[in-house]
Amino acid sequence: RKNKICPKLAPAKCLCIYLKTAIVKANRNTAGKAYNRCNFNFEKIINPYFSLNHKLKKYLKQALKRGVKVEIIISSKYDEPMTPDVGFRNAHKLMQAGADIYIYMPGFHHSKVMTVDGRFCTVGSTNLDARSLSCDLEENAVIMDRYTTKELSRIFEADRDERCIKLTEERWKKMRTPWQRFRGQLFSIFTKFM
Repeated sequence: RKNKICPKLAPAKCLCIYLKTAIVKANRNTAGKAYNRCNFNFEKIINPYFSLNHKLKKYLKQALKRGVKVEIIISSKYDEPMTPDVGFRNAHKLMQAGADIYIYMPGFHHSKVMTVDGRFCTVGSTNLDARSLSCDLEENAVIMDRYTTKELSRIFEADRDERCIKLTEERWKKMRTPWQRFRGQLFSIFTKFM
């Protein structure tokens, strides 16, 4: 059954289903199940609006439990008022689950990129928030090309190594005041609308 959902040579179909809004609207449950059954080993994600919906948080945590190495770059500054509190809260929770979270210090990083296993990548307009995944008309290109994926991974690693700091428990407490942490918890109730 696993091979029918996630063919050996085309794991991008699993990811493509999840990131393309038009397909997500029609087939949310199948997309998540397919994504979860793929045998990914490594994911690199850059996304500016990290107010993840419940299912995406669940899928990422399940991937981490399966041993997938997940690296995520989030922005240090945002252009929406509630987004940083929720985004940092989500990043902190994923860090506690085993993800490597990096904060892009120069400010707002507006890229929406994901690379998987050095085999394929996706680039486009889809933010990892409920609105982009269910309401907005977004489009992502899924590129099954090792050279392009390697180049995007190289850019990711350059940003990570030269322009980011790694989120740790100590940094989390220094960067986020108790009030900001409380707002993150409170505003996360509204992620369906963010």
